[in-house]
Amino acid sequence: MPTGVIEFSDEGKGFGFIRPTVDYLVRASRSRRSALRAARPGATREFNAAEIGALAHLYRGEIYRSTAWRTRLDNTTNWAVAGLGLAMSISFSRPDASALPILLMGVLIVVFLFFEARRYRYFNVFRARARWMETNFYAPMLLGKGCICRTGWEKFLSQDYREPQFHITLSRAIGRRLRRTYAYVLTIQALAYLGKIIIHPRQ
Repeated sequence: MPTGVIEFSDEGKGFGFIRPTVDYLVRASRSRRSALRAARPGATREFNAAEIGALAHLYRGEIYRSTAWRTRLDNTTNWAVAGLGLAMSISFSRPDASALPILLMGVLIVVFLFFEARRYRYFNVFRARARWMETNFYAPMLLGKGCICRTGWEKFLSQDYREPQFHITLSRAIGRRLRRTYAYVLTIQALAYLGKIIIHPRQ
């Protein structure tokens, strides 16, 4: 069965804001394509007070969920950093101490990277929804253009709620977390191992 993917691009900046012009890629079945054709600019309708209030609460909910998943990302990073610090303390505690803890910690860091990439995919869903509403709902309101359903953005948001899917692949999530955090952690781990075998070479 064909699946649809709506991709919100933030140029790989990790936790940075998505560009105001949000790029999306839609691959869908015939029924979904017909729904997207209906979402093209056409009829104009303004949100009433009740709908605006509901969207405000929806936005608060998405912000809360994205913040919760952001905290989970921080926890995984803290585990990797704290574990590496502990392994370095053990290995450098005395000259005859083994460098094996640093190597084993490198394996754990890779495991944490996979955990964090999985959590990042969930975080990206909720962050993208919140940013989508900020760009298409709140920004026009602040410019005095009102709350108008004109560009079809609400159709895409509704589709994402009806059929929720990850917006990025696992490999892309791994790449983002690697560039943002884990490349530095793994570099420190490698330098620590090299420093151990240089400073305290085995006799």
